[in-house]
Amino acid sequence: MIKVVMFSGGFDSTALLFKMVKEPGDLHVHHIRLINREQRHKAEDKAVSKLINEARKIKDFVFSSNTYECPDSCGVGYTGMDLIKVGFVAGDVVNMILNAIRMNTQEPQDIEALVGTNHSEVNDIEVFKKDIRYLGAQAAFTSHFLNYPDFNLPIPKFTLPFLSLKREDIISYIPKKLIKHTISCRRPVEVGSEYIPCGLCFACRARKTISL
Repeated sequence: MIKVVMFSGGFDSTALLFKMVKEPGDLHVHHIRLINREQRHKAEDKAVSKLINEARKIKDFVFSSNTYECPDSCGVGYTGMDLIKVGFVAGDVVNMILNAIRMNTQEPQDIEALVGTNHSEVNDIEVFKKDIRYLGAQAAFTSHFLNYPDFNLPIPKFTLPFLSLKREDIISYIPKKLIKHTISCRRPVEVGSEYIPCGLCFACRARKTISL
């Protein structure tokens, strides 16, 4: 089994990463450098670099990254929901891994892509599973594997393993010394060579409610 963690450097994906580096099996971690009107990608870059280096001290893994520049970064409207973009890129990454396995004439493997979205973000799980964010992400992921039944290959999975957990429940997965290096803010403020939370966005407000 190969696990693919979609990693942003945020609180939830960091918890997921540090949970997975302690589990058996092959691990691939992928970061989407999402450039949009919020312009948080530079702060994310710094957080991701620090956290990936720390996670590799526990277990080595493959790390990859791609840049996704949204039209709204140029002031052109609104470009949709992040989770759907994550679902599509996750499918792309998993397909790349499967192609590499086939090119090396290895046996097909089960692959699972994981995202850290949790109960605190969605409130009602059953309602969320009917939401366009969830259905769209699943469809975007699955679109990469529409021909797989013809090849008799296992269909990769796209899962949200923290969906039943609140953020207060997942904090134990993050080493305490690294919590301050995670980034939750949607609009971080650049101060010299550092980035500080804006304190005003919904992510900052949610983080204030957690006992860190």
